[in-house]
Amino acid sequence: MGINKYYGGKHRYASKMIPILEKYSNGHKMYIEPFCGWGSVLSMIVDKNIFEQHIASDANESVVMFLYETSQGLFVPPTDVSEETFETLKCEKTPSALQAFVGICYSFEGIWFRHYAVNGDPKHFATREQFPEKLMRRITKLKDVEFKCAKYQEYADFEGCFFYLDPPYKKRIEKYKYNDDSCIPFDTDEFWEFARKLSEKNTVIVSEYEAPDDFEEIWSNSGNRGGKEKMFKLKVQT
Repeated sequence: MGINKYYGGKHRYASKMIPILEKYSNGHKMYIEPFCGWGSVLSMIVDKNIFEQHIASDANESVVMFLYETSQGLFVPPTDVSEETFETLKCEKTPSALQAFVGICYSFEGIWFRHYAVNGDPKHFATREQFPEKLMRRITKLKDVEFKCAKYQEYADFEGCFFYLDPPYKKRIEKYKYNDDSCIPFDTDEFWEFARKLSEKNTVIVSEYEAPDDFEEIWSNSGNRGGKEKMFKLKVQT
């Protein structure tokens, strides 16, 4: 059995994104990341001390619990998880830090409870002993971040903040997933309308493969999961 060495979808190139986010920070004190996922970008933002306060959220309550509890030293990831435990947690209705850790790190390609990862499945494996320790070292840096389980729409009334939005990508046909019998399709058109309105009173940067015509590309990187990852912001109206 091997553990899927999943540090977050943007772990490998998040360091290239940080200077761009800093460039557009515009002196804001509050950084908000409504699709925080596994915290790859968030941890580097915190390290750089660009902002005074940080809020991070996700629609998956187990993921939020994992980030919060691990950052506070309340949860220590196990070094071994059986397939039986994986299948049990897959059907568990009560969210937990353990469910998030197992559902991503012991799942094929880091996809939420896709299927149990065995030797030879994903191409990126770490030893069972080393991976939890490395992951914890990164997440413990987030002890001062305010974590919450929330849908991105709950930030509609915020003003004067810096938002980094990393939604499910349209070309990857992603969904919000709690478990296999609760999948909510992501409405991309609704999201872009939200980003437009949010940009009226905040600085908003969006990660995606493509964007509507009223958004401009400010950064790109060759991706390996379906296209070239880019960052966009709303064009200045003249």
